Amino acid sequence: LFCDIREFTTYSENHTPQEIVTLLNDFFPIVVQSAQKHNGMVNKFGGDSTLIIYGAPRDVEDSAYQAVLTALEIRAAIKELNTHLEKQGKLPFRVGVGINTGVALAGAIGSNERQEYTVIGRTVNLAARIDGLNKQFPQYDILISGWTYMALGKHSEHLHTTHLGAVPITGMKDPVEIWAVIDKV
Repeated sequence: LFCDIREFTTYSENHTPQEIVTLLNDFFPIVVQSAQKHNGMVNKFGGDSTLIIYGAPRDVEDSAYQAVLTALEIRAAIKELNTHLEKQGKLPFRVGVGINTGVALAGAIGSNERQEYTVIGRTVNLAARIDGLNKQFPQYDILISGWTYMALGKHSEHLHTTHLGAVPITGMKDPVEIWAVIDKV
């Protein structure tokens, strides 16, 4: 699962570094708590984005569903935070999420002086690209691949989703089936 703040560059252009840090310090705890509640592990922060992994370093039952539940929890918490921000006269912000399910290599990368645990592979790259599709589909904030939709299995009955079709993805040979998650049923 990749998650980031929409229009963050524009926000950064119009706010002080202190205001940006305040926003991030409101945002990241929401992401971390939502991930932990649904057995995800926050792997890294990158500016305004977050990578959450499921199934490494330990197995997670129904990992695709847990990832979608995380995204829905993030959405609900951001809505609540935005209500609070608006009461303070501050602008609300939007978040986008991209989820893909598949096999990735988990392990340490880096040099002898500095290493980090992460996941590598097409599955991870595609999740990041799906998160980026939120710009192409601004009316939706949670997008999942067809592989994630299939991995939901019986849990797909508990979700209201919209099929967006096969979408060309930068750097990918073939278009990828994309679904928008609207809400839980």
